[in-house]
Formats: sequence, structure tokens, C-alpha cells
Amino acid sequence: MTALALTAAMVAGMAAPAYADVYYIGDGNITITKDESGTYVKHANSKDKTKGDLDNGEITIKGGKRSEDTPAPGSGSSEGTTPAKSPAKSMSATPPSEDSENNDMVYLDDTKGSGEENKNQPDNNTTGGEENENQTGGTTGGEKNETDFTKKTQPSRSPVLESQITYTGPSLNVADANDDEETPNESTTALKRAAENFRNTAENVTNYVIRIINKATGNDNTLNVTLKDVNIDASSSKTNDAALSVEGAGDTKITLVGDNKLTSGNQCAGLEHNEESTGTTGKLTITSGTDKNGNNTGSLTATGSGASAGIGSVTFFLGSGAGIIEIAGGTITEAIGGDGGAGIGSGANSFGTTTVNITSGTVKAQGGDYGAGIGGGDNSRNTNITISGGTIEEAVGGSTGDGIGGGNNSSNITVTIQGGTIKKAQGGKGNFYAGHGIHSDSTLNISGGTIENAQGGNGNYYGGHGIYSDSTLNISGKAFIQNAKGGDGGTEGGSGIRSDSTLDISDQASIQKATGGESQSTGGSGIYNHGKLTISGGTIGTAQGGNGTISGGSGILGNTMEILAGTIQKAIGGNASNGTGGSGIRSNGNGTLTIKGGKIEQATGGDSEKYGGS
Repeated sequence: MTALALTAAMVAGMAAPAYADVYYIGDGNITITKDESGTYVKHANSKDKTKGDLDNGEITIKGGKRSEDTPAPGSGSSEGTTPAKSPAKSMSATPPSEDSENNDMVYLDDTKGSGEENKNQPDNNTTGGEENENQTGGTTGGEKNETDFTKKTQPSRSPVLESQITYTGPSLNVADANDDEETPNESTTALKRAAENFRNTAENVTNYVIRIINKATGNDNTLNVTLKDVNIDASSSKTNDAALSVEGAGDTKITLVGDNKLTSGNQCAGLEHNEESTGTTGKLTITSGTDKNGNNTGSLTATGSGASAGIGSVTFFLGSGAGIIEIAGGTITEAIGGDGGAGIGSGANSFGTTTVNITSGTVKAQGGDYGAGIGGGDNSRNTNITISGGTIEEAVGGSTGDGIGGGNNSSNITVTIQGGTIKKAQGGKGNFYAGHGIHSDSTLNISGGTIENAQGGNGNYYGGHGIYSDSTLNISGKAFIQNAKGGDGGTEGGSGIRSDSTLDISDQASIQKATGGESQSTGGSGIYNHGKLTISGGTIGTAQGGNGTISGGSGILGNTMEILAGTIQKAIGGNASNGTGGSGIRSNGNGTLTIKGGKIEQATGGDSEKYGGS
């Protein structure tokens, strides 16, 4: 075979697509649909433009474009040589054409005639009629400085540079010196847009979106999709498309590899999963690839807009609850809800059902104003949260939202903590009531895991509680609470731990420190129960009432209290600057305090200039 024939054969082989389950989001929108007949992928180069091409293998979506990647043999089915939008233009040695119509103009010199002073030149030492101001050294005697990119902006051509840097905006024209005066302003805008496009290209940012639809039901119906270094920013899109949406009756598992970013606009969730209005909703599972040592290799940042969640559902008029979402691995670098939306959970006014299960991985979630960090959006209903593993670095509520729980005016919230580590659960501040660190308005069970810090938000009137149930609160098993603190409030500080019905502390549970918030009126209690408090085991290190002007909070306070077993090391009332100090341990009102067992090492009332606490 001749050398020419061999070269031709090699080129032909390189041009042939290799269909093997890898698709590039930079090449265009991707829709994956699974039903009883198989899995179909519709992308830029699909043969079947309606349904997509059959692909029953493991599907991977990568960031960037097919043409910009050098895949291993046998990878990739979306070549991406014809993107649907914003075709890339290589920054080559030849500048854009000067006579293209209706395109942005870029001035490379700003003179309108010979002999004008150069304003952009580092040292103005040209002499006699030089025409270009962009040179750094002096010229002599009427020389014309080059405007050719190849000679001035690229002293030597770099094939590597040309292959890696692309400009995806409109054509840029080199402005002529005789153009009108408005052209430089247009050029400035074009250059800013070009700089943004260069940045986006370097980070593989695209505004194309991914839609996953799993209609399959029955056994083994899970649709598996891997995201690898995907970076979608649809925040400026004019359509109501989430960066990535998952829907249908079947289950979907998304495996993260590398760093992935999903940013949505138009009141869409970053990674959107809405409860179906009719029929069954499949579960969305987010997990991660692992290295040879079993460590997670994938991460995700998801940002919602409007009143939608970072990961979860949209606001009510576009959807309902978020269905079932499980975090089973990977790093959720940040899940950020839009105003009214949860970081992970539901959007505002969600009256459907939202279930969030965290079994592994690392999570950081931030609710928008009035939304929870993890849980419900503003005015949401029917939220169930279970944490059995993993690490929650931060779960922070927006204004009046809970760190873990519900948003403002939310109801029917159930929280169960069985394992894992919660490093920070922070309630949002409030003009009247503040948000709570961890909150359930029905049963709150804490039977395991570690809570390093549960902090109520500060309120102008009422501070939020560190850990709070409107109903029954059970702290049992080997649960370990390092610090639970109420927020400060103008009228009343929040309690470190509070239940409005029944509070039971038992088994080997450990509460190292529970502290009430401070107030200009009444300090919050370290541990407070409005119904019946029973201590039948475990250890309470320090229960400290918050300071107040009129009255200090109690260390441990309950309407009816029964101490049967366990150890209370310190129960200390808060101080009052102009009233009554808080009690160490006290039964409230007409309730009773019964001590049948256990050990109380110290119970001390708070100080006051008028009346000390008991």
C-alpha cells in the first residue's frame, strides 16, 4: 500500500463514529428515554431524530464536545461535529473577515488618520506618521505596524493552543479606521462577550440540557447514567428547561465522575425531579464512581432558580413534591435552592410528597429564602427525611427555614436520624420566628449518628431551636449530640433541645451540650419539654439556660418530668440582669418532678440582681 493510500485509510478510520455509549453535552441537547422496548438516546447525531438511537449499554455523558476530546478506542457515540447551537470558531492565525455584514467589530487600532497619538501604546516613541498603536517598540520613519494576529498576538503558531481554545460567539470583525464612532462601543461589548465565551469554553460550560425519562416499570427497571465533568448553565435560557431533569415511573441512578455543575433558570431546579401528577414516581439515586481505594471520585454542584430546589422539585405551579431522592455517594459540593426552594428537597408551595434519604457521601445544602437546607420549600407539605450515613458538612436554611426540616409555614415534616455525621445544621434568621437547626412537626427520632452542631437561627422576636419537634422527640440508642444551641430572640431565646409533646432520652444516648439562646426578655432553656420529659438513660453533659433581661432560661425544664436513670453532669440556669435567674432543673407550672434513679452531679440556678434561680 502506498503512503498516500495508507494516510487516506487512516483518515477514513478516524472519521468513522464509534458507537459505544459516550455522549458529549457540548454537542447539543441530550434526551434519554427508557421504556419496555429498550433505552433510546436522542442527540446531535442521532439517526432517528424523533425517538433517538437504541442504546442498552451503560450511558455516559461527558462535558465538552466530541471534536475536542481524544477518546480511547471504542468510546463515544456522539461525535458532535455539527453542534445545534453556537458553532465554535477556532482562534486561528487568520483574523475574521472585515467585510462580513451585521457582525460585531473589534478595533485593533483607534486612529482615524496618520499621525494621531497612540493611546494604548506602552511607550510612545514612534516617529513620523506611524499608522498602528499596538506595537511595544519604536519604529522609524513612516513604517506601518502589522495588525496581523500571526505576527503580533501569536509570535509563533501553537497547534496545541489552536486546538484547545475556541470562541463560540458571533464573528468578530477587525474595524476599519474610517468606521463611525459608535463602533468602538460595540467592539467593547463584543470583546466582553468573547472573553465570557473563552472562559466558558475553558470550563466546558454549555447551555444545552439533559432530559432523562424512564417509563419502564417492574423488576430491574433502573436507568443508569454517568455524568463526567459536565458543566451546564441554563440560567439564561428562555425555555423552561432544567439543566438536568429526571422523570417517569422507573428508577434512575446517576453516577458522578469528576466535577459536575448544573445551573438552571426560569424557576427550574438545578437537578430536577418532580413527583408525577399521575401514576408512580421512580426514585432518583445520586452516587459516585470510586478509585481503586474505594474513595468517591465524583462531585456535583446544583443551583435552582425561582422558587425551586437545588436538587428536587420546582415550585408548585410547575410540579408537585420531589418524590424520592437518595444520596448514596459522591460529594454534593453545593445544592442551592432558589428563593423559596430547599437546597435538597421541594420547591415552594409543594403539596405533594418529598422524601430525602441520605445513606452515604458528603453533602452541603443551602436553602433559598424561606426554604430548608434539606427538606421542604416555603409553605410545603409532606416532607420525609432520613439520614442513615454519610456526612452533612452544612445544611443551612434560608430566612425562617430549617437547616434540616421544613421551610417557612411548612407542615407534616418527619425527620429520622439513624447514623452518619451532621457537622452543621443551621436555621435561618427571622423577622418574627427564626428557623430551627433540625426540626420535625411530627415524630423526630434520633437513634444514632453524630450531630456536631445544631443551631437555631436568631429572630427579632423568637429565636429558633437547635433540635425541635412539635410532637414526640426520641433521643436513644447511641445517638451523640455534641452541641445543640438555641438562637437569640428579642422576646424569647430558642432552646437547645425542645419538644412540645413527649421527650424521651434513653439507652446510651449522649448530649454533650444543650444551650438556650439569649434574649432581651426570657432566655431559652438548655432542654425544654412542654409535655412530659422522661430521662431513662444516657448522659447529659451540660444543659445550660440562656441569659435574659427579665428571666434566665432553665437548664432542664418540663411540665411533667421523670428521671429514672442516666447521668446529668451539669444543669445550670441562665442569668437575668433585671429579674429572675433560671433554674437548674425545674418542673413548669402545675407539673410534677419525679426522681427515681440516675445521677445528678450538679444543678445550679442562674444569677440575678433581684432573684436568683433555684
